Amino acid sequence: MNYKDIEIKCTPPQKQVIVSEFSQPNTLLNVIAGPGSGKTRTLCSRIAYMMSEEGGSLKSDEILVLSLTNRAVDDFKHKLQAIIGEQAAQEAQVMTFHSFAASVIREQYEDWQLLEDEELKRLCELVPKAANKKQSTNLSTMREIIRKARYVTPEELVNYETGDIRKRYGFDKGTFLKIRSLVGSHNMFTYEDILFECNRILSSGELPEFVTNYKVIIVDEFQDVYPLLAEMIMSLSKGKHLTISGDPNQSIYGFMGATPEKNWKRIAANYDNESKKLVTLSQAFRSTPELLELSSKILGQQQINIRECVKSSANLPPIRMSFDSLEDELKFVFDEIQRLETVSDGKIRYSDISVLSYTNQEVDTAYRYFKEKSKGIEGMGINRLNSTPRWLRTQLSILLQYLKILIDPRQNFPLLSSLNLLHRVGLATVNSIYMKAMSEKMYVWDFLQNPELMKEARLPTFISTFVSYVEEARTSKLDPNDPNSILKILLEMGEKFGLKRKLITSKLTEQQLDEYSSCLRSIHKSLKQNVSLKPPDETLLKFYLNNYNSHVLLNPKSNFTKLYNESEVNFSTIHTAKGLEFPIVFILSPNNFNLSDYKRRRVVYVGLTRASALLYFNKLHNQYVYSIDGSSPSDVPIGNSPDPESIHRLKVLENTARSYMEEKPKHIMYEKSPPKLATAKDLSKLLAVMGRNYKRAIDLSLVSNTLKMAPTVARKFHR
Repeated sequence: MNYKDIEIKCTPPQKQVIVSEFSQPNTLLNVIAGPGSGKTRTLCSRIAYMMSEEGGSLKSDEILVLSLTNRAVDDFKHKLQAIIGEQAAQEAQVMTFHSFAASVIREQYEDWQLLEDEELKRLCELVPKAANKKQSTNLSTMREIIRKARYVTPEELVNYETGDIRKRYGFDKGTFLKIRSLVGSHNMFTYEDILFECNRILSSGELPEFVTNYKVIIVDEFQDVYPLLAEMIMSLSKGKHLTISGDPNQSIYGFMGATPEKNWKRIAANYDNESKKLVTLSQAFRSTPELLELSSKILGQQQINIRECVKSSANLPPIRMSFDSLEDELKFVFDEIQRLETVSDGKIRYSDISVLSYTNQEVDTAYRYFKEKSKGIEGMGINRLNSTPRWLRTQLSILLQYLKILIDPRQNFPLLSSLNLLHRVGLATVNSIYMKAMSEKMYVWDFLQNPELMKEARLPTFISTFVSYVEEARTSKLDPNDPNSILKILLEMGEKFGLKRKLITSKLTEQQLDEYSSCLRSIHKSLKQNVSLKPPDETLLKFYLNNYNSHVLLNPKSNFTKLYNESEVNFSTIHTAKGLEFPIVFILSPNNFNLSDYKRRRVVYVGLTRASALLYFNKLHNQYVYSIDGSSPSDVPIGNSPDPESIHRLKVLENTARSYMEEKPKHIMYEKSPPKLATAKDLSKLLAVMGRNYKRAIDLSLVSNTLKMAPTVARKFHR
């Protein structure tokens, strides 16, 4: 492959990271990087250096990059592509921990199945308790059976009686056999199981060849690693170089067990002082000085890892307005977003803007408000960012069963789950079909296509109608490479074969109906995106089924998806938006609560630092944050909580915040009204920091070192 030379401008600390030693095994580089410090680009430049002749000529399959979320992986790949080119970036091994674990399992097991939560629930319905045939197995028991069932050998099944199996594994032989035949695999996994099994394989020493080939492991967002992932990192990095990067102040996954301090100690304990190195990236390139000033007050100046802001001031302080109610606040946010787009003549795009909050409920409230208000407004769309497809958590997840049937109807479980939705087909009928098919040693699909056996079984006519439809769809009606054709067939199946009836009997609210419509649009949108991503030798239908939840199964060599659409305002929880940035950010008022809890303040800090140009951090009249608002309003005394511990925490926070308030801020803390942007000069300031109509000048005093590299063998390194 031919690549043109690459010029990378970097600060001295960034250069330290890029060229730091990696050729020696069992060495560690720890990069502490505050928000907007250029961490991701620096890590990508480090990979380019590793692949250069000067650096070490490593191949793409010798470097593994792990992160926690799809969006973090997408962002990393985009930035890597900008440095080393599209083809080299596609070959790079950048993936989530779950995706890596799935790759390990895929090498270990030829026949394995991942079970979604909704699939587990349906499996429970089809597998009655041994003690009471009329009751279904509960979800926790099913998870336990699936986890233990992998360790039952074929010999044990032949030689052991039911009592022996129950005594050793906690379930009877018949239950296991039914689950295995339903799912069509001995090796069944839930999401959590994937990580457990991967760690077991890594610790066993029987590693897949692609794992032993790695020489360098890079872990992004290390502060959010929880114990299962820390165990994976330690197993993976034995005999290899390890680079970890993150910011303890952005650790917001404590509810999953993420503790940066403990994880660092666990990792560092494996290295002596000579084999580990620490580099801190303390210059901020993303946010303006005004935005960083406010953010630092949330955590405290002494806590943050940012010591210098490189970006020029826009003289646009953050906005902090007070409202009587959340509805009043949402009205302001909606009107303000329209105003920004209008006064800038469209130079401020809707995709530049994100509305963030702590919980899904708060974000959904704002999303629904915008959805209603934006009807009839040309050019204004809305986009809900989610960590996983939301339709998987609704009754629409039955569409997943339809997809599997359309690809291979001989899969017993999705077929029986779909039959169970048919009119006048209950669990007794489904179990009867299953037992008859097993007695004939046939797949359920083959049994249903046998006219003589069907006639003898006296099954409801709806079953024959369903079988005929699926056969016709698979052979003639469905174009497996056309998003419109796929969705049309799925909707027809839902309407004719029970899903629509199930939704009607569920008596969905208007809000739920809107969400279901949004989910269907999301599926269609995802199908269309996957058209350009699928390999030429695979149908869109099959590719989508393998990648619908890329958190687990996304092919690490796949292409990149576009994160935003220019005509859509983005809505997201702060957790989902982590690692992303937007020129303009609105943080909703519910985020002023519980800031006596340091963990909650870190979440708000992450939200505030998503903004690069303009920030709105609004509140209700009865809310205040001492470190930025000053003393408590007289009608909201700090000691009004009946909980003595809460009172103590609030007083500690107030005393700490007072010391921050006594520091004279370098910039105006915030304004209580939105920027007017009435003159071309005012607007140009905002557009300049957004990079619009403005060729960014680089301060040469801050980029005293330049790396020139090409990702070919002929790459050169120049100081």
